[in-house]
Amino acid sequence: MQTTNTVLMIRPSRFSFNVDTAANNRFQKCSLPQDQAQAQALEEFDGYVAVLREQGVEVLVAQDSASPHTPDSIFPNNWWSSHADGTLVLYPMQGQNRRLERDKGVLEALLQDYSIEHLLDFTELEQQELFLEGTGSMVLDRVQRICYAGYSARTHVDALRQFVESLGYRLCAFNAVDREGVAIYHTNVMMSVGTGLAVVCLEAVSNLQERTELETQLRASGKEILALTWEQLESFAGNMLEVHNQKGEPILVMSRTAWCSLNTEQRQLIERHAKPLPVNIDTIELIGGGSARCMLAEVHLPKQQKQASVDRGDFDRFMVPNYAPAPFIPVRGEGSRVWDQNGRELIDFSGGIAVNVLGHAHPKLVSALTEQANTLWHVSNVFTNEPALRLARKLVEATFADRAFFCNSGAEANEAAFKLARRVAHDRYGADKFEIIAALNSFHGRTLFTVCVGGQPKYSDGFGPRIEGISHVPFNDLDALQNAMSDRTCAVVLEPIQGEGGVLPAERAYLEGARKLCDQFNALLIFDEVQTGVGRTGELFAYQHYGVEPDILTSAKSLGGGFPIGAMLTREGLAQHLLPGTHGTTYGGNPLGCAVAEAVFDLVSDPVLLDGVKQRAEQFKARLAQMAEQYGVFNEIRGLGLLIGCVLTDGWRGRAKEVLNAAAGQGLILLQAGPDVLRFAPSLIVSEVDIVEGLDRFERTLALLTRAAD
Repeated sequence: MQTTNTVLMIRPSRFSFNVDTAANNRFQKCSLPQDQAQAQALEEFDGYVAVLREQGVEVLVAQDSASPHTPDSIFPNNWWSSHADGTLVLYPMQGQNRRLERDKGVLEALLQDYSIEHLLDFTELEQQELFLEGTGSMVLDRVQRICYAGYSARTHVDALRQFVESLGYRLCAFNAVDREGVAIYHTNVMMSVGTGLAVVCLEAVSNLQERTELETQLRASGKEILALTWEQLESFAGNMLEVHNQKGEPILVMSRTAWCSLNTEQRQLIERHAKPLPVNIDTIELIGGGSARCMLAEVHLPKQQKQASVDRGDFDRFMVPNYAPAPFIPVRGEGSRVWDQNGRELIDFSGGIAVNVLGHAHPKLVSALTEQANTLWHVSNVFTNEPALRLARKLVEATFADRAFFCNSGAEANEAAFKLARRVAHDRYGADKFEIIAALNSFHGRTLFTVCVGGQPKYSDGFGPRIEGISHVPFNDLDALQNAMSDRTCAVVLEPIQGEGGVLPAERAYLEGARKLCDQFNALLIFDEVQTGVGRTGELFAYQHYGVEPDILTSAKSLGGGFPIGAMLTREGLAQHLLPGTHGTTYGGNPLGCAVAEAVFDLVSDPVLLDGVKQRAEQFKARLAQMAEQYGVFNEIRGLGLLIGCVLTDGWRGRAKEVLNAAAGQGLILLQAGPDVLRFAPSLIVSEVDIVEGLDRFERTLALLTRAAD
């Protein structure tokens, strides 16, 4: 097949004018300082990726490393190509710093779902100064097996012959020069070959016989020819690439500069063959001397046929349908980015619902888990273990608490807290003191006890009689709480920030008043910090923002950084009411979970990291506020630290899920907190690059939805 649905692109780290290549690339212009060039190139690159994905083209994106300096890394098609028989080719490149772009690790990571059967490595030809710079030097007719190539300092005839002989192509070579008679550095600047259309500047082929042979060969292979002028060649109109979308529909990708250079008749000719897709890459063209096609490395490799492979449809076939997962399946994560089964990259601002506090696959967490996995996995509660004891000591030393109980989830931690509260009241005051007061719209887990305490009836409806003795009052309404209190109240349960209830922070006076009321009525104050704890708010635990200490605190989510663990923290006198046999869990406090949680705690408790959370939060909120003003989409931006809620305006009410789906289409993972609130819960160490790019993707989402509504 001539075209592909999948392309690989390299996101630059230090894009700039490349002195090494400027000697024979006359398109390059040193017009901007490096910092400005990099910033504008990033904006253009991200927009390019977004446009391709919107059209249904699969784009694999790799981030270039900042060192070594590779100013032209944004043009990956020059150092490798792939072919339908599973062949991967590496090419000899003229520019010394361009050779540094070759990174097999990048290819292996991004092409892990593809079959690479053969590796042809021509890079040793560099020692003989025989250069051939991939599908820049060559334009391939993959169906007719014709290799079109214009000779230049970067395209040597001997290297060409080795390529065509190795891959079974016929060579159609010629001399191509610019208006001053200087060889054109890359063939793909002056011609493009698609399924039925060839775009070519025949005037650039200086030898009339070679020009005739080229034109004859193109027509003989069934191509209609769009002939370019010199002016159009100099506007990168030859640097096009035909791809196709998921439906198989052809798309001809080019720069905005190229499209604007074409006349009406030429545009109509293109439209008969493919959908034209102009993209804005003005800075990249001007400084890099390459255009839209140069930025795309086609993936023609066959997909791996994995045994027992699974896809999203298997969820519907085999799983209990209590979830409605996204249509894509993440398979790999690193930092704040994840990749799905198709190699598509997304930025994760959901943190696994505020779990991945240090991002995906943090090396210190991987090391802690691996080291413990090679030592001891599980011993049950018949024994204790060293990781559990170390973690308990650190939690106690850093909080109000004297004792810790470990379990496997937030729901289990809350279950333990509620049982402890009732047990304490029973032992101290008798069986009549058992009532629990919680807040409307609160969420405390999915067990029967926790959904009853949670203030959202939709989670408990249909599961039979609710557990008695539980009432709910409006959040942040101290008068309502006071009116509900009595001598029968054993506990008040509050989230310092309601998470599922809309990312709504408690008012300081409300928590202070709740503390006083609990003391007055001999009730326990329980803070559910499953979502807010372990650095999420910029303090180790959210209660420390308010200066209000609870009697019991629950933690999970971020505590394990992605490994299941929960904890209940409490005071000495209360802990003594849970004697052996009164409560327990088989897996709770297992060595694996506690080893990972200890590593998480050691990292997150660093004051520098916690200060960074506050700084990142301000960056998020400032950019979100700009979007709110521009698009009129948010009434309020609220939260603490990196738990942020954006409340949709009346015109957007009920559309949170729609925004999430659209954001995923732009390569961004978000959360909702009800139908009217978008929730951000990124890694606490999310990088500057990921913040900027992720929010850029979010802004593109809002722009698309706004345009669609107009």
